[in-house]
Amino acid sequence: MKKKSIKKITDLIIMSFSVGIFFIFWELFVKYSDISSIVLVAPSEILPVLTDNYETLTKELKYTSEEVLYGWFWGNLIALVTSIIIFSYKKISDSVISLGVIVNAVPLIALAAILGGFIGTDQNAKTVIVAILCFFPMLIVATTAFKKVNGDYKRLFDTYYSSRKVTFIKLIFPASLPAIFTVLKLNVINAITTAIVSEFFGAHGGIGQFILARKGFYDLPMVWAGIFFIVISGSMFYFGIDLAKKLIIKWH
Repeated sequence: MKKKSIKKITDLIIMSFSVGIFFIFWELFVKYSDISSIVLVAPSEILPVLTDNYETLTKELKYTSEEVLYGWFWGNLIALVTSIIIFSYKKISDSVISLGVIVNAVPLIALAAILGGFIGTDQNAKTVIVAILCFFPMLIVATTAFKKVNGDYKRLFDTYYSSRKVTFIKLIFPASLPAIFTVLKLNVINAITTAIVSEFFGAHGGIGQFILARKGFYDLPMVWAGIFFIVISGSMFYFGIDLAKKLIIKWH
């Protein structure tokens, strides 16, 4: 346990040091290069904007966060339930997975723009778009994970005349949790990107729409302040899911 604790502290120190070096390099690069201020600004110019406009940025981030959280939750939940229902039916599940792969092959930006065109631009519409684009990755991964559970374990359950329901609850679902949590984490990034990109194509609010508007005024410090807010909130969400994974599936 002591070795694990020391390793965690060491990793944290290395990460903090790396982040610090990155910002120092960024500051010096902007200061001593001829790069225009309408292209890139130094971290020292962004920090005052973060503190002075905290309430405005928080309000816009809250709007987008609601789209992300609700869309992520419902998209993953519906996909998981659908996977549980169809995975026993090979022909149906194979067809659905093939459809999901085709949809996933379309660039996210293009899908967000297309869906936004006919679903709408209000907050509920953005939530639906996020849910749709989180649905297919979870559907593909969960259904595939259910099918790939170790055959020897399945035969052991069959030996004891275990019902399908018991086999699924006691074996298939727990064995698939690592893959499910992996796609839950990936869908955090997917949800954030989808929400922001869809706001670029029209929205009634949100951090994406805010960044686009400030970019139009060449207010680069405010643009970067908005990006920092997205990075911080997204990282908290991502590592929150990672922590839940470690607590729920301790054996993995």
